[in-house]
Amino acid sequence: MTITILTEEQFDARFPLVKNHLVSNAAFDGCLFETYGQEVAYVANQDPDYVWTVMDGDDGGMFLGNGIHFVNRIGYLISTVPVPPREHYEVPIPFESDDTVRDIFAMACPSCGSDAHLHVNITVWANLSADGTEPLGDHHWDDASLCRCHACAHSGNVAAFRIPAEVPGHE
Repeated sequence: MTITILTEEQFDARFPLVKNHLVSNAAFDGCLFETYGQEVAYVANQDPDYVWTVMDGDDGGMFLGNGIHFVNRIGYLISTVPVPPREHYEVPIPFESDDTVRDIFAMACPSCGSDAHLHVNITVWANLSADGTEPLGDHHWDDASLCRCHACAHSGNVAAFRIPAEVPGHE
């Protein structure tokens, strides 16, 4: 199998993305579909030739791969243009230190405004053995998960830490 590497600019020009209509504050400019709940159910009902998986890379960055993948997945994107049969693409997305939790997850502490020290309580399946526990597969968190700001000790659910989406034309 030959994999063609695209730049982000080439990807954007060739495979325009569909906005996530299920949530108002999705990452990737409003286009990322999560790996759980109604969002992954929606992705599963799409033609896989239109689906891209956002995955963790080995270098601290991420990359996109066409199709539905499960290993190291972060989320899914859906394009308006299908990938032609028997073609395989990857799009490296290097780690950018300018990104913040505020930018990526639209979250910040409602008390002190910090986004640098947020901790979220996650759910993950684990294998139990006499040697201890070993996490299995993906983890899950959502707006009902507990969140704590370690800058000021404010706690609440994730929904309380969400930054409201801006409505175009309103100030």
